[in-house]
Amino acid sequence: MNAAEMPTTQDSAIVEAFGRPMDVLYTQVETGEALPALVRVLELRSWLAMVEDQAVQTRQRIHEARAKAVDLYGTSADDLRFDVAVLEATQRVGLRYAETLGELLQNAPATSPTARRPVSFTHATAHAVATADGALTVRPVRTSERVTEVGAGRHRR
Repeated sequence: MNAAEMPTTQDSAIVEAFGRPMDVLYTQVETGEALPALVRVLELRSWLAMVEDQAVQTRQRIHEARAKAVDLYGTSADDLRFDVAVLEATQRVGLRYAETLGELLQNAPATSPTARRPVSFTHATAHAVATADGALTVRPVRTSERVTEVGAGRHRR
């Protein structure tokens, strides 16, 4: 089974963010119609699918080993330790992939490649001031001393 066919814990968030089922999203990528953000999301989703599948397989192997052992001494402690280490590693990696995917989805552009309103930035400005000896010094424009944070105005009752 390829990663596109494997379910992940983040599929519903991806479908919600892009407004289309997973198979349609993968078709957009295959045909070259997808935005770069969607391509990145689905690449990361594929890695997440493989890691989550590995975690499920390892967890099943641990449960099967414990179920087969009639007594405590029938199970290899080394095998269990290895499987637990693999399970912990896949869980850590899977959580990191899920977090990164969530961040990508929050910052993903609109689902269609329509033009967006350009963003304008206010750049810090400076003034050139001539000194008595004719040299120029550059001084930044100062903001109000009272403003320490955005939205941190004084509230009066």
